[in-house]
Amino acid sequence: MIKETKKTLDQYKHILYGEEYDKNGAKMNIHFRDVQTGSVEARAILEIAEGVFLNEVTILNIDGETVVEFPRKSFVGKTKRTFYIDIITFEDNDKRIVWELEVKKAYREWRKTNKKVLVYEENKINGGSS
Repeated sequence: MIKETKKTLDQYKHILYGEEYDKNGAKMNIHFRDVQTGSVEARAILEIAEGVFLNEVTILNIDGETVVEFPRKSFVGKTKRTFYIDIITFEDNDKRIVWELEVKKAYREWRKTNKKVLVYEENKINGGSS
């Protein structure tokens, strides 16, 4: 398993070392939209092929670490239990990790030019400042 993982990661070194190209040589375009709600940092739209987009990829900040969450569909079953299905499925976990790394890298580059502006509401508990 370790040998297979190393081989897979070696195939995708171009992504890890700065070039955002898939194995066919096409650049994956990633567009971000700033979100300032709780742990959600931004939402991303991935152009996975020419004219084909994957929406609602979420960039989270969990305990100071950037986490990529791919979209999921939820539904309530007969037993009233909520089930989740991944919208995008990867052949193996290595490919998922490579996509996550690519999205994280693009997000960090985007965040360098699009600084987060924190807006604080007036503190009504202790009077705040007027």
